[in-house]
Amino acid sequence: MILNKEVIKATDLKSAVMYSAILSLLSNKNKGIFVPVPIDYVKNEFFLSEMEQASSVKKLILAGLVEKKVFGLPAKRHFKVLK
Repeated sequence: MILNKEVIKATDLKSAVMYSAILSLLSNKNKGIFVPVPIDYVKNEFFLSEMEQASSVKKLILAGLVEKKVFGLPAKRHFKVLK
């Protein structure tokens, strides 16, 4: 896992871990599109609880680093990296 110093400065350490989790699911092909990021994936691979994830996502959105949408059946959260 690689943490971005600029993300840590703009938010906090847990948010930087969440940002890294989102980036881990991106490839060069799907940059600029919404990618599903399951809660259980982040919980198991990056050890962030559901509440920690929710708090981190809010901070990342306020910092202008990601955009979040919920869609699909069943509803799943999707993220797009802005920076």
